[in-house]
Amino acid sequence: AGVGHGASSPGAWAAMALAREPPADHTSSAARDAGSHGDRPDGANTENAGTGATATASAKLTLAVARDEAFCFYYPENLELLADAGAAIEFFSPLRGERPSAQASGIYLGGGYPELHGAALAANTDLWKALRDMHAAGLPIFAECGGFMVLTEALVDAEGRNWPMAALLPGVIKMGGKLAALGYRYATAVQGNLLVERGETLRGHEFRYSSWQCDSATAYNAAAWQIRGAHVD
Repeated sequence: AGVGHGASSPGAWAAMALAREPPADHTSSAARDAGSHGDRPDGANTENAGTGATATASAKLTLAVARDEAFCFYYPENLELLADAGAAIEFFSPLRGERPSAQASGIYLGGGYPELHGAALAANTDLWKALRDMHAAGLPIFAECGGFMVLTEALVDAEGRNWPMAALLPGVIKMGGKLAALGYRYATAVQGNLLVERGETLRGHEFRYSSWQCDSATAYNAAAWQIRGAHVD
């Protein structure tokens, strides 16, 4: 979990959060969200994204996607591509006490504004247990930006209130009063993950007001990405 040596390393914030197999702990850090898919439709907990999927519903794997006011930043094209590849997209709202269904084969936690909804998210303990159970079962968890924030032990909002989160990643997220990082980044995989093989490099964008505060040794030993283009504390 995390990239870089610092307790609040931008590198730890600039890649993607993945939890795959518990022994290897493929949970690395999260990145910049861009684009918006809008809020969760009222009354709709499950729906399919995209129109080109050809696989039958019974043959599809269910991908649970968090979508509401706290998780609202998605590239629509990414969801459409997942559907075209055969995924059955199932939306759920963490803010409304929901969790992935028993049929979910993986989970996608997008970006958004979890720091504005700390109380409601902290109260959804069933979701945190479901995430821990999925991780223990070796199911993939993909999280970016706000999604990464809720995988840590706690989220400290701008008023200094501490909200317990999923605790799949060590450390806490603290919101700051000013921009903490901005710019393009290169992320090279230190270990293989759901996106790339070890040694491959991705490009991304970092923009955040928050910092991930974690013991330096813990962050370094669990590093999943090496970041270039960012100052590392």
